[in-house]
Amino acid sequence: MALTWLAAAILAATPIPAADCQALLGDLYEGPEETELPGLVDGARLDGVAALLALRAARDDAPIVVKGGNLAGADFRNARLSNICFLDTNLAGSDWRGAEAPGLAFVRSDLTGARLAGARMPNVLLRHPIMKDVDASGADFSEGRLDGGWDGSLENLRLDRADLRGFRFDCGITLGDGCPLDRSISFRGANLTAASLDTYWGAGEDDWAGAHIDRTIIGLHQLEDTATAN
Repeated sequence: MALTWLAAAILAATPIPAADCQALLGDLYEGPEETELPGLVDGARLDGVAALLALRAARDDAPIVVKGGNLAGADFRNARLSNICFLDTNLAGSDWRGAEAPGLAFVRSDLTGARLAGARMPNVLLRHPIMKDVDASGADFSEGRLDGGWDGSLENLRLDRADLRGFRFDCGITLGDGCPLDRSISFRGANLTAASLDTYWGAGEDDWAGAHIDRTIIGLHQLEDTATAN
């Protein structure tokens, strides 16, 4: 009886980890209505990075959903952010180098020309993203997920030496759930251990040279494309 009471006390004292954006937003067509999401914030009312950092500090680790807003060119270098879900936010040219930002989501958000090199973003959700000319070399996207949206962009996306362990490409065949049609990704030297790539169809311009494939799920259509991987 004493052991049961002690176990219950330990469990009660153990903090329950806050849900990240992948958990909050769910699958593409099975998640909650965006207007009903907890922690919803009008991005147009956020006055720059400082306001977002202050909001993050005030809400501990609970997810924050930023709807809209213009943070183009924002400086997030070395910032400590977690569980921020950006929906329809302009983040073009933003700088995330060295940021500690687990559990983020970029949904229909514009990251054109953003600098994500070396950013730590495990469990990131990329849904219908615009990531043209993004440099995410050496970034940590482990256990991340990409899904949804033919009219997004992955053109000239650099994932050289990125940590993509357990990353999932969930690409359907329709306008809504397919991955962006504009895509040419450099995976040079990326770690794709235990990643799922089989639903991703490259445009023949992807660079897999030196990418590390180990217990990685790939499709027959990718065997020739990934011939230069390890």
